[in-house]
Amino acid sequence: MMPGAPKLTDLEQQAAAERVVALAARTRKYHEDTFRAGVKDSRVVEIAGASHYIFRSNEADVLREIRAFLKALP
Repeated sequence: MMPGAPKLTDLEQQAAAERVVALAARTRKYHEDTFRAGVKDSRVVEIAGASHYIFRSNEADVLREIRAFLKALP
């Protein structure tokens, strides 16, 4: 716990965590929408359950998508 931070009940902690997750989801959607709108012929690939180091946690998926991208180049 950070010094000076209020002590929260389990319910308050759960509510705070849910707000953080909801904000992160809205932020991700905003970035995806901005990318789609700003980059012609763009494509967003979502890989469920991937970690931050997606190239490690989902190596086969990443390689598949990279190969598909390269194959589609003129």
